[in-house]
Amino acid sequence: MPLQNRVDPSGELHAAPDRSLFMGNRGGCFHREDQTLKDRHWTSKRWIICVSSFKGRKRPLMQPGLYTELFFLDEATALAAGHRPCFECRRAEVSAFRGGLITIGPLQAGETIDRLDTLAAGEIQTVLSGARPRKAVRPLPCPAAQCMRPAARPASSTTAQRGPCRSTNMARAGPCMPPAIG
Repeated sequence: MPLQNRVDPSGELHAAPDRSLFMGNRGGCFHREDQTLKDRHWTSKRWIICVSSFKGRKRPLMQPGLYTELFFLDEATALAAGHRPCFECRRAEVSAFRGGLITIGPLQAGETIDRLDTLAAGEIQTVLSGARPRKAVRPLPCPAAQCMRPAARPASSTTAQRGPCRSTNMARAGPCMPPAIG
């Protein structure tokens, strides 16, 4: 039976057997000894995205007292869920992520990693804790050459990737591209 450690784009956790391109964590241990989750699904604002394989490291999942391993279908899912690239295994990506936040304004040059983590995970934590409702957003149009549209697949969801979209078992995640508006 799959563990409840697959993250959807809205930050919710699911038990799904799907393979994942990335792993990560939310700052510590939030699972019990029987590998079920506690009520709160994070321990800090350090929500990171790691590569699935790094320096040959391997360990059993959800060991008592150690951080709760999470898995993401792809990087877009992890970023949408409020995670940021890891400083150890994804140094170039976290530098680009930080630079992007500085360029668009919410992060100032010289601000600490704590500020970066507050920006990345802080907003989604207020939603997941029930302190703030989710905002409905209208997707921006994209040039036709860059759009990837999922094939209709009843009772499943899809996530964009290069080539055809692939199905997932995280039914609440929704389609990778919404239907055209207007």
